[in-house]
Amino acid sequence: MSSFISAFLLVGAALAASSSVNIPGTVSSGDSTALWTSLADSFDGPKISAVTSSSFDWWYFDAVSDDGQSSVVVTFFTSTSSAFPFLVAIPNVTPVYVWTMEGTDSNVWLLQADSASVVTVGDGASGAWTGSGASFEGNADMSTYSITLDAADNGISGTISLSATAPAHYPCSPASVGQSMEVLPGVGWANAVPDARATIDLSINGKAFSFTGSGYHDKNWSDEPFDANVDVWLWGRGSLGDYTVVWFDAIDTQGNEHASAYVALNGQIVGQSCETTTVKVRGTGVAWPPTGEEPEAFHVDIDLGAAGVFSIDAKTETVIGGAGGSSYTRWSGSLSGSVNGSGNLTGVGIFDQILS
Repeated sequence: MSSFISAFLLVGAALAASSSVNIPGTVSSGDSTALWTSLADSFDGPKISAVTSSSFDWWYFDAVSDDGQSSVVVTFFTSTSSAFPFLVAIPNVTPVYVWTMEGTDSNVWLLQADSASVVTVGDGASGAWTGSGASFEGNADMSTYSITLDAADNGISGTISLSATAPAHYPCSPASVGQSMEVLPGVGWANAVPDARATIDLSINGKAFSFTGSGYHDKNWSDEPFDANVDVWLWGRGSLGDYTVVWFDAIDTQGNEHASAYVALNGQIVGQSCETTTVKVRGTGVAWPPTGEEPEAFHVDIDLGAAGVFSIDAKTETVIGGAGGSSYTRWSGSLSGSVNGSGNLTGVGIFDQILS
């Protein structure tokens, strides 16, 4: 039995507060099993037993500057392009993708690793993608994360630091044992850091790239190919005044809509729902379901019960991943909103649209 599977089973049985998983850089044969129900710990740990041609697991980090002019996204993948079709087709299953944007100056890197290792202590995870120069380190309570990029030969080096300002959660519940981790059937999601103060200190081709702003970290996984379960995927996150908001609105391959929304105020969860009657995300000026047009914005309504409806407009101002009008596009942009029609909240965020 491989060390990867052995470590996964150890985590799955919740026999220890820490574990170490070694992930080969080449695709594994046989079947992969995904974890769908939360444990007492290991919130940010690996969630699949093996990286096969049809399974994926990734750790996603982003940050956007307070003025919305700069952003960075780093994703530590364990996946093939057959499992997640928006990856470049390469033999390696442990790539790291880095995207940066400063004004209109964009860059993207594909850093290939020979293998990866992930150590989970408490709820936090730390990972090293060997040979890529990329790694991340989280503490046990997930209050801080640090991403290190040591790839000067490829034109990028430095650090990204996140200090969480809102508590972790699953699609429909706070972080606690025994919760469903499926954001829609066959796709898992765990949001370790819904919002953070982010400090970026990078060098890009010898030029300083530094800013402070709002940061974020989550992970997704499945033991089936992404497009086997997902037809439409709308996700976004941001901060507006003292509020943190994260949303999903998705349509599965059977035509069923699934939604998830999370709202925190001053670091306390004040709203969370997976009901499509209380959470709605729609592109502005485009059809629903979307057919590929680029929306001018996303309009988000989240029913907070007695507090009223949180209405948000997220403008798709800058393409920071993929390409406008493509099947996978990520944007940064400004947010404006109000709760029950009162107040004038503003902020920044990052959002994406995937059409499988």
